[in-house]
Amino acid sequence: MFKQRKKRRSREFKNLNKVIDLEQAREERRNRRKEIVQKRQSKDRPNEKEELSERKIVKRNRKRLIYMGILLGIIAVIGVSAFHVISLQNEYRDIVAQNKELKDKRTELNEELGKVNDLEYIEQQAREQLKMVKPGEVLYILPDENSTGAAVSTKPAVTDTLPGSGGGTTQDNTVPAEEDIL
Repeated sequence: MFKQRKKRRSREFKNLNKVIDLEQAREERRNRRKEIVQKRQSKDRPNEKEELSERKIVKRNRKRLIYMGILLGIIAVIGVSAFHVISLQNEYRDIVAQNKELKDKRTELNEELGKVNDLEYIEQQAREQLKMVKPGEVLYILPDENSTGAAVSTKPAVTDTLPGSGGGTTQDNTVPAEEDIL
């Protein structure tokens, strides 16, 4: 029913009538403390001499594999993200260049739109695109620079006249030599 009390050390020594050497008692106490510390250390960490059990080795290797897997996953995510960022930067540069080209083209078209009502511009476009000539002018069609030049035609050039110039056709039916034109 009642718990027995642990005997105290002083009571042990009280009943003994022996003389205690203090230096020897201190040395024994130090040795006991060292043994206790060594036992605790051996329980916490196994000595290198002691072999680890196979189960602990498998467990340790499993932890290492899990950590390596997590590390590789993080590296893969970072790599994919970096690739995505770089591709977006390249796409941005391409879009900026395309935007600049479109702005330049827009300014050119706006300038051309301003010239549309100018009579000189209308005459130039009629001569270049529609191959129209004024009355009394002769239109000479030369072979392309890429062609061999062997097939020079002597057909008369069919020409239209500019509106309001009275109409007419060419009077010379032959194609002149290049020296005559220059």
